[in-house]
Amino acid sequence: MAAVAVLLGDGDARLVTLTGPGGVGKTRLALRVAADLGACFPDGVWFVPLAAVVDPELVVPAIAQVVAPPDGGDRPAEERLRLSLKGRRALLVLDNFEQVLPAAPALADVLASCPTVSALVTSRARLRLSAERTFPVPPLDLPDPGSRAVDEVGASGAVRLFIARAKATGIDFSLNPENAAPVAEICRRMDGLPLAIELAAAWSEVLPPTAMQARLQKRLPLLVGGPRDLPARQRTMRDAIAWSHDLLESDERVLFRRLAVFVDGFTLEAAEAVAAEEGRGLRGIASLVDKSLLRREAGPGDEPRFAMLETVREFAAEQLAAAGEETPVRAAHAAWCLDLAECGASALRVRSDFAAWQSRLGAEHGNLRAAVAWLAETGEATELLRLTGALWRFWYFRGHLAEGRRWLGHALERAPDAPATVRGNALVGAGTLAHYQGDDGRAVPLLEEGLATSRRAGEQAVAAFALYMLAVAAEDRGDYDVAAPRFEEALALYRASGARGVSMTLTHLGVVAYGRGDFVEAAALGEQALAVARAEGDAFSVGFALHTLGLVAAARGDHTRAGDRFAEALALDQATGHREGIMHGLAGAAIVAVERGRFERAARLLGAVAMLGEEIGVRYALPERAAYERAAEVARARLGESAFGAAWAAGGVMTEDEAVAEAATACAATAVLGDPGAAAATTVSRAMTPSAVLTPREVEVLTLIAAGRTDKEIAAALFLSPRTVHHHVANLLAKLGVGTRTAAAAVAQAAGLLLPTGSAPGP
Repeated sequence: MAAVAVLLGDGDARLVTLTGPGGVGKTRLALRVAADLGACFPDGVWFVPLAAVVDPELVVPAIAQVVAPPDGGDRPAEERLRLSLKGRRALLVLDNFEQVLPAAPALADVLASCPTVSALVTSRARLRLSAERTFPVPPLDLPDPGSRAVDEVGASGAVRLFIARAKATGIDFSLNPENAAPVAEICRRMDGLPLAIELAAAWSEVLPPTAMQARLQKRLPLLVGGPRDLPARQRTMRDAIAWSHDLLESDERVLFRRLAVFVDGFTLEAAEAVAAEEGRGLRGIASLVDKSLLRREAGPGDEPRFAMLETVREFAAEQLAAAGEETPVRAAHAAWCLDLAECGASALRVRSDFAAWQSRLGAEHGNLRAAVAWLAETGEATELLRLTGALWRFWYFRGHLAEGRRWLGHALERAPDAPATVRGNALVGAGTLAHYQGDDGRAVPLLEEGLATSRRAGEQAVAAFALYMLAVAAEDRGDYDVAAPRFEEALALYRASGARGVSMTLTHLGVVAYGRGDFVEAAALGEQALAVARAEGDAFSVGFALHTLGLVAAARGDHTRAGDRFAEALALDQATGHREGIMHGLAGAAIVAVERGRFERAARLLGAVAMLGEEIGVRYALPERAAYERAAEVARARLGESAFGAAWAAGGVMTEDEAVAEAATACAATAVLGDPGAAAATTVSRAMTPSAVLTPREVEVLTLIAAGRTDKEIAAALFLSPRTVHHHVANLLAKLGVGTRTAAAAVAQAAGLLLPTGSAPGP
């Protein structure tokens, strides 16, 4: 309301259009703003409904009918309207302009001839007039994913609307610990759309939230039964969407329904590859954005992404099935996902643009999952094995071990006769995920079969990795006499083939030396591995080598050096999205905290480690496990069982960002102890690269973060949606290699990235 009022109060903005999908609340917003601004328009505020007007030639007469009813004279409607409005400070509220867009020039003529008149228009598409200022009306704010606390859930605008409309059915409804999570999920599935929330809440009289949530796998059939005094298009969610769909050109309808195959959004490149006719991708997508059936979002690296609200996507999917195009379009989508995954697998294997590919595959995770499910459903066994085999590194790095292992097992079972190159890679991937889930009884046979298959196929790089993982399995159970020669064999194969893996293998040889108590050899191998990884620009391997060197430094009593190593490794692991690395970084920070006498902090960090390990399905392994367990024993002995347990529990409920900030503080040198921002600034700066350059918008967001603004306040200041701000914050944290807003502000301040005082945008 405040933002729209500011636009209307601008002397240069006499035409403001509220855009957005059906059911987002454009009309209500327009009416409320008009009512609040009544005093600014002393000569009148007129509301003109245009939903029933289908002929653009009748728009001006419809406005005249409201503003200047016929007085018995024979003047044309246009003349009567101009005479009535001339010299008056008035506001026209024109509702539902989308189906009469060709009348926009006529409206411009009216405003040009009446310079003291303003117009507030609601439309699902822009009018595309030079004087127009548009304001996309966002959905209501939603609870954060995973929110269960009543006060957190109840603070959401979407939930407040649900509660109000549930009470309006006549039942005694209130938010409580039992229904908070289901209500939050219902509102999320409604995309925060007020109309959808109201239609869902209307069922509260007969369906409690848990039952309603279960029925919302398919949303549209439930979202019916709006009040009879609403227009027909607003009595069901399907009708609201159909109203927009029916206004599309025929080629736009084709593109709209084909885009339904994308889950959680898509890039322009993806849309053109899967859904667009030749040469129509960009133009068609721009039109669908313009008509509020698509929304634009910020993607990784500031590449634009586009997405449908889920209620809209469900409608589009119905249209796709009805047109008989579902099979070929989904097949094209799966083929695009396979190509993306195989490019990503190659990049992740050689650590090329590691963080960028992690982000890109992360953004497409919903699409990749949909493609895997589609190939499994259609029986494309070899293609399914190729896709799951291409994804296992991504699943590992992002902590989706159970998901990846389940799909790889299914694909291997379905494709026993797949080419050896495909099958060998998938076997090694399945064995790797099984190992990191602690199931070596299954992992070792899979890795051995993968090794034999890859050798037959002449795949030296895959064979080297199979040897490497068999050695890791031996190392993790403390069998160093088996691990060392296998690492040496893998190292020789890596060097002979030129495949990326030398640094990781050298680091593991250092871990074996550490496990044997030979800290001098361990440090030498770790430094050698670090030099190779830095030379190759391999951030993942740099992080692993640093973590091992941190353990060695701690074992030798050099806790300042250990803290530096752990902090830099943790920053890199967070930047690359390697969640197992983050887990070990937190545990390393706990070791440092114990040595510095910060026992409560150590217990909190170990509690966070346990929770993260449980979440991603990864357990401690030897020899690191012994160091972590010793730290826990010391902290427990110094704090006592009760205090240790309380601190451990507190760590278990910290967010990942909070835990990383706590670890940065623990690792910092004494001079900056207690200042996570300064600690992050000293360690992260070494990891920053030219790719960390921020966009101008990200600098604006970062400046407001440094000023202490919340995401909602930043959104208001920059006229962005909170979701867009959230994407900007995530991107800049990744570029800076930090996990918290405090650390980002400190790094930016030290690097001189912030806007000058007084130039930061603000409300």
